[in-house]
Amino acid sequence: MQNQSNEAIIALLDGRYPAFEKFWLNWRDPADNLRKRLEMRQRAVTDGGYRRELLHLCEMDTLFFFSAFCWLFEPRPTPKVLPFIPWPHQIPAIITMDENWGSSDVLWDKSRGEGATWMVLTRMLKDWLFVPLFAGGLASRNIQSVDRKDDPDCLMWKLDWQLGHLPKWMQPRARRVFGDEHLMVNQENLATLAGYAATEDLGTGGRKSVWLWDEMSKFPVGKDTDALNSTEPTTNCRMMVSTHKGTRCEYYRIIRRESDTPKIILDWVDNPTRNKGLFRLAKGLPVVVDSDVYGPVPADLLEDWEKISQDLWDRGYEWNEEKLLSQWYIERCLRDGMTPHGMAQEYDRNPEGTEHQFFSDARVRKIKSQSEYTPFGRYALEVDADFQGRLIDNPKGPLRLWCELDYRGRPAINNPVVFGCDISQGTAGDMSSNSVCAIIDKVTGEQIGEYVTKEEDPGEFGETVMALGNLFEKHERRPFLNWEHDGAVGKRFWKKINEIHYAHIFMRYKEDRRGRQKSRQPGTLSQTSKENTLSELRTAYYKGDFVLRSSEGHEELLRFIYDESGNVIHSDEKTTEDLTARGKSHGDRPIAYAVAWLAVQDRPNKQKKQEKVAPKGSVAYRSNQRKKKKPKSLWA
Repeated sequence: MQNQSNEAIIALLDGRYPAFEKFWLNWRDPADNLRKRLEMRQRAVTDGGYRRELLHLCEMDTLFFFSAFCWLFEPRPTPKVLPFIPWPHQIPAIITMDENWGSSDVLWDKSRGEGATWMVLTRMLKDWLFVPLFAGGLASRNIQSVDRKDDPDCLMWKLDWQLGHLPKWMQPRARRVFGDEHLMVNQENLATLAGYAATEDLGTGGRKSVWLWDEMSKFPVGKDTDALNSTEPTTNCRMMVSTHKGTRCEYYRIIRRESDTPKIILDWVDNPTRNKGLFRLAKGLPVVVDSDVYGPVPADLLEDWEKISQDLWDRGYEWNEEKLLSQWYIERCLRDGMTPHGMAQEYDRNPEGTEHQFFSDARVRKIKSQSEYTPFGRYALEVDADFQGRLIDNPKGPLRLWCELDYRGRPAINNPVVFGCDISQGTAGDMSSNSVCAIIDKVTGEQIGEYVTKEEDPGEFGETVMALGNLFEKHERRPFLNWEHDGAVGKRFWKKINEIHYAHIFMRYKEDRRGRQKSRQPGTLSQTSKENTLSELRTAYYKGDFVLRSSEGHEELLRFIYDESGNVIHSDEKTTEDLTARGKSHGDRPIAYAVAWLAVQDRPNKQKKQEKVAPKGSVAYRSNQRKKKKPKSLWA
């Protein structure tokens, strides 16, 4: 954790950046900085000697070039252009980058949004302007991340944009190439900046003054190692910039390896826009770290802390008393879709923290002790030719129910239920996966039952679900059905239930330009959004909105983990005999619960509207009183 005072910054500069030092002391405030920029630009238009002096200062002083002429594009919350005035914690990073520029690899270990990519790109642009024959290389996980016309998220757009915001007298004649080549050429000094996708042959046959590797942890696994080897002979300097994504990637290995390679750390804790009111927890309550440096803990956060801490607990956040927090950090934690895994990956610089159980062991144990119930009964299911089901008592039967049976031998339920299904191949091996139909009360969120089998293929399982649907029919309508549609087994299941006319089914959503729209595709594709799908379930489970009764279900929650690449997987996926499950979907209870919960949310129970009571003495109240006193017609 750093606190860079003016004196500390001046000592760090050590006279090596005299132009910037003056700028830092006099024009650090954004309004003052903009006024000074305008003054310099206007004078340089008519004063050739002053213009040449500014160009020389920019060439010799990287920090002056940044703070006097460069800009940042920030689209959040509304698009705006900001003067590039380095934050105090960025200044040591820029100095370290400068000291090793062109001569040594540099590892950047950063939180999301700390400006590292902008710093390296702007430093490359400086050499492209002032160093004849400079050759810069830019690499990212795919070519769309490197260069795509009019896309502000790609690297070369940022260079184009930065160049376009320099004064006209600083801009050289340049040539820009799109298509098969992604190139910026300074036609006055023949300096080049070229973009590439991360491949096993990255840089082969070429030479570069400096490479930027942006988000290296997201390079394809295997190709990242090959790219590291292939670029070694091509340059002395690779700026390897990234947040973390698991421990399987080459970025993690080189970050954790003991070496003399310079390392730059950019942590959110040191960012003055993020660390206001920095605090730790003592006995569960916020305690400010240093009010003189970071200011007090915000009053509204202290006032609402009981509710906030409960929300954090419900989402799976568990911190020790050493963890540094701020209001900004807490707001990130509580944003829709954010998870402890996501915070570890994006902000905490904690690659080991991106690999852990998806469901907290301590939390599951506590909830299990409170909600686990022995089933009221276990049954085999007999299905006739019309897909009508009959329940037969069987202590080892595949159907478990947490409800009584009525006089007809059908589940005695008060509310409509939903079905959530995960389908396996039905190979019946000891290590093969289950097909599961989870049965959830749509009103209370309570688990009513589950049907679990390894012995039914997708078509047979579809017939079973139809029979279960007829047993749980409410108001002449079968339960609302959702299932994991990924892979061949999901499609075979859908083919069967469509063939036998199970009509009350979940239709998945898709995003388009008009917003969230229903597609005409049935079921849920959990493989493309498994973390999001399970996150919805986890939040409901932690908050008690989803009440899980199955002992085996609680235990299976703990078998979901983050793998080395930061993806959510079932721990058995790599060892299963079921080829449809290996490395892909895995037939188990939690996926069935998750897609059932999506169905609950898609079709929430409609509560009866409460009758509005007019305030006593109001016009509506007097009108209602007159209606009550009015005698009824004899003909009524």
